Amino acid sequence: MSRKVREFEKLADEVLGAMWRCSPVEATAVGVHDHDDELGDFDPASLSAEAAGLRAFESQLVEDGLPLRIDNDRRLLLAQVRSGLCELEELEWWRTNPASYIEVVLYGLFLLIERRFAPPAVRVRSLARRLACVPGVLAQARANVEEPPAVFTAVAQQMVEGGIVFLEKGIPAFARSAPSAARELEAPLEKALGSMHEHADYLSRLERRSTGDFAVGERIFDF
Repeated sequence: MSRKVREFEKLADEVLGAMWRCSPVEATAVGVHDHDDELGDFDPASLSAEAAGLRAFESQLVEDGLPLRIDNDRRLLLAQVRSGLCELEELEWWRTNPASYIEVVLYGLFLLIERRFAPPAVRVRSLARRLACVPGVLAQARANVEEPPAVFTAVAQQMVEGGIVFLEKGIPAFARSAPSAARELEAPLEKALGSMHEHADYLSRLERRSTGDFAVGERIFDF
């Protein structure tokens, strides 16, 4: 194995590790379970730091000269980094799309129920910790979102309504598969449900100022 290949593989591990730390739910989705207790940090300063990290990785991934098979991996990883930068810096999903936060919450919880990668008791404990993160994520959404497109707010409202039913019925049903750990869910589930109801009220108020445009333009559409 050449020096260049070894350096690329080390860099690839660093890039993917950083991405999974910033996107714990995505990590769970691809089978990486080091961050199953988290949902992510959507504070603007944290998102800015994430973008800076991606920008640094982008500059390191532009070098070619690798064997074709490895270079295909480099190009795929570079495209993923640039896509992340586009979402953070140009689309600014965290400012324009209230539905994205609900998606993170619900998908993050659903994966721990649906994927049988560990015994139910282990997943229930991770579920409890993710539930404990829900109020913070929704509070960050309320602080970040500004004049979203009306359709994005409408989608978020539908997701919250369905999400409340999921928390009320789906999570307790799953908890019965691990009676020894089920009690750990009670307090965080109650707080998460309270925050979801609070967020539903917020989205009703947000309707009045949902005047943004969802069109992104040809350049970004063809990204």
